[in-house]
Amino acid sequence: MVNNTLPSEEAQVDFGYIGKIHDPSGNLKKAWVFCMVLCYSRLMYCETVFDQEVKTFIRCHEHAFKYFGGVPKTVKIDNLKAAILEANFYEPVYQKQYEEFAKYYNFLSIPCRVKTPTDKAKVESGVKYVKNNFFKGRNFKDYEEYKTKLDLWLEDICNSRIHGTTKKIPKEVFETEEKSKLNPLPHKDYDFSTWVTRKVNTNCHISFDSNFYSVPYSFINQEVTVQISDKVIRIYGNNQLLATHLKLNSKGEFSTNPSHYPKYKVQTKTELQFEYRNKMREIGPYALKFFDLILEKQQNYWGKPIYGVLKLKEKYGNQVIEKACMRAVTFNSIKYQTVKNICEKGLYDLLIDISQSLISTSSPEDSTRPLSEYQKLLCLKEVK
Repeated sequence: MVNNTLPSEEAQVDFGYIGKIHDPSGNLKKAWVFCMVLCYSRLMYCETVFDQEVKTFIRCHEHAFKYFGGVPKTVKIDNLKAAILEANFYEPVYQKQYEEFAKYYNFLSIPCRVKTPTDKAKVESGVKYVKNNFFKGRNFKDYEEYKTKLDLWLEDICNSRIHGTTKKIPKEVFETEEKSKLNPLPHKDYDFSTWVTRKVNTNCHISFDSNFYSVPYSFINQEVTVQISDKVIRIYGNNQLLATHLKLNSKGEFSTNPSHYPKYKVQTKTELQFEYRNKMREIGPYALKFFDLILEKQQNYWGKPIYGVLKLKEKYGNQVIEKACMRAVTFNSIKYQTVKNICEKGLYDLLIDISQSLISTSSPEDSTRPLSEYQKLLCLKEVK
């Protein structure tokens, strides 16, 4: 038997273009046949696909492994964009999701050298065989017929024939010599995550689904790869994990690791509150009172409503915001939406009974107290 690999040692994969056929929806589309060949037994798996995207490439692998009933130790792939980002045999930069998939199924992926067809000669022969033997000159009424007939052809002809090189029947060699040596399949299929690229903003965050996640500041203005699963966000750059965050489920929220900022930009919680209290104080005493009441009622969630009020200032100006805060404070509706509605509907100029106001007369010393006294006022501990 002519062979230069051990049982279960290696599989080879490739795509072959087969022209236009009907997809599952009945549309005529360009199609490829995906092939994986076990190099020792020459057992082959094939299926028809309509793109060469990463998810399709991975699902084809899964289907092949299930067909074999196990996983080979290595899979040799062409320099497909689905799996390889840089065609460098010695330092391949794997497409991140394919790399994660290979780890999950416990196989080593080896890219072929550029312009070296002998690196995957077995699968290239297999692709030619299926194209010339099964697809050539055949027309089927729909995709399901293609799929059914291809599955039967694999069993009854492709893997049951005497192989031209080995002079043995692939199915028999596989069952007797190779199948038992494959690595076991995992208990569950690979859980696909969403993968996207994002540019790191100057505030050291990337955005996804209207939320913001921090990245080390050295990656500002660079593109990073983001893996989104049901509960976790992972951010990669330069082929390494940069940050992990719990996925935020609301909108407009920030998940920030203070260590991602340069040291001179890291603020304690108290310093940040002091900074935004001063911004509200610059608008006026009622805006200041609005801030203090927000902080008193929701100490851990003051940021979003205050950011919102300060954003409204860009459109309406200090005078309108101050009047809107006065009305919100008077009627004890300490919410961003209240201030926004007052501004949008022009209610800030309506007369109100100042005797109802909750605001107390503050001395200049109170509104401009130093940070050390403000920290005592809030009874907060600095974040270490």
